[in-house]
Amino acid sequence: MRGVGGALFAKTLMIIGGFFWALEGLAGIFNGNIFRPVANYYDISGTTWGWVHLSFGILVLLAGFAVIVGQTWARVTGIILVSISAILNFVFIPWAPFWAITIVAFDIWIIHALAVYRPLSRDTD
Repeated sequence: MRGVGGALFAKTLMIIGGFFWALEGLAGIFNGNIFRPVANYYDISGTTWGWVHLSFGILVLLAGFAVIVGQTWARVTGIILVSISAILNFVFIPWAPFWAITIVAFDIWIIHALAVYRPLSRDTD
């Protein structure tokens, strides 16, 4: 069994991160002015950005729970979703630079923790 502590922390971060993504999404949906367009960047409405956050947050949250219960597919899905999270947060830097850079750093760490985690097989005693 390798990387158990890091994997447990990564799973927890996925669940918490997914929850916060969803909350940010709800805030953007109900108040489209939260995510105001930044000049000379790209043109996405605050409501659209809110739906992206909400949908993605729910996916990451569900993947985090699936990783906790030991689903192998969930580790791969988690790595893919957290990779997308890092990219989306890189795009999110103009709105919240400190938050976005912090999340990108956590995402990179989660990817590593999920990639090196090797659970103990059931037939090994």
